[in-house]
Amino acid sequence: MHSVFFQKHHRNQMRLSKKTEEVAGLYAQMMGHRCASTQRFKNNFFNDWTEVMTSREREIIEDFRYCDFADFKDYYKQKARERKTMTREEKLVSHHFQNISLNYAKYFGT
Repeated sequence: MHSVFFQKHHRNQMRLSKKTEEVAGLYAQMMGHRCASTQRFKNNFFNDWTEVMTSREREIIEDFRYCDFADFKDYYKQKARERKTMTREEKLVSHHFQNISLNYAKYFGT
């Protein structure tokens, strides 16, 4: 993804590292689900999320209450709409390239 800014503290934007962004994206996709709205889930998520953050990100992102995942949520909604309009052949090609990317990352550690 790496094209969505993370919003925090009254719409101040920051760019996240790849791993931090991936985990934030997972949370954004869970938003709206009942389990993700509980305080326990949010606390557990934030604790786990800080483990993948860079030290600079941990200095800046100190309180989950000030984190805004709306842009991430919008990004994933748009991607879902795009997938729904794809033809079967386009979906197969996309899936094939996604598998190649995952295998590359697995073997080369990127």
